[in-house]
Amino acid sequence: MTIERVGEEVKASACSYVMLMLLQRLESSQKGFIDEMIAGALADKSAVDESGSMTESIQNVFTETLRLLRQAKG
Repeated sequence: MTIERVGEEVKASACSYVMLMLLQRLESSQKGFIDEMIAGALADKSAVDESGSMTESIQNVFTETLRLLRQAKG
């Protein structure tokens, strides 16, 4: 068996793809699941912002999280 080295960007893209598929499967069996996750992420983002702890890095995480959830929702 050979070990193939995969770049970090490829790994991250693969993980995003798997996450997207899992979210869509959960949504199909639990209607409203993604909406609840979006609401939770927005609430967490507001809480971090209100606490004064928001950094550019954290903002980027929330932006990507919401993008992924909205993509999964379709």
